[in-house]
Amino acid sequence: MDWANQGSNSFVVQGDLYMGRLGERQNIASYSPPASINIDGTQDVSGGNILGRWKHAFNEGSDFQLQAYYDRTYRLGVQLGETRNTFDIDFVHHFKALPRQDIIWGLGARWSPSDFTQKVATVDFLPHNQSDMCIAFSRKMKSQSSGINFRRRLGRSSSTTFTPDGRFSLPRACCGRRPNIKRFGRQLRARFEALRALMKIFS
Repeated sequence: MDWANQGSNSFVVQGDLYMGRLGERQNIASYSPPASINIDGTQDVSGGNILGRWKHAFNEGSDFQLQAYYDRTYRLGVQLGETRNTFDIDFVHHFKALPRQDIIWGLGARWSPSDFTQKVATVDFLPHNQSDMCIAFSRKMKSQSSGINFRRRLGRSSSTTFTPDGRFSLPRACCGRRPNIKRFGRQLRARFEALRALMKIFS
């Protein structure tokens, strides 16, 4: 469903649902007695997702977009089963810094808890309940300059991804070179402050 009020706001809401049963053949092993047999069975699957997006435009040529997404998947077969829920939220802000420069920056967070169902003794994943979470920051700058006989457009973008265990990916400019280490250190400290604020919200 799309809706726009012929003004500065637009909204999008969409979703999907599914349910079914799949045939499968699995090899099942046992410890006592030691054996391995093929079993013809079925796998129950179901799930759905919903996405909502709000975009607001300002008069001076800038805008922001807020998007939220939820997805649920469920499957239960002969060997194992899993239920997973995924929550995702993204914020993107675009504005004009100067008459010839556009800056786009954004924040995103994803949390995906899952529950594992053990059906046979020889197939197991530990822990049975676990959660994946990721928080990302990205930015992009575009500038235009015009001369007498030419116009050129330059763009630079980078992104940094944080995970709860402390890992992060170093940003790269679009030309493939790594940024200045001192400048990146200053940026990293600022992003960690934003990360700590977001962690307080989600905790």
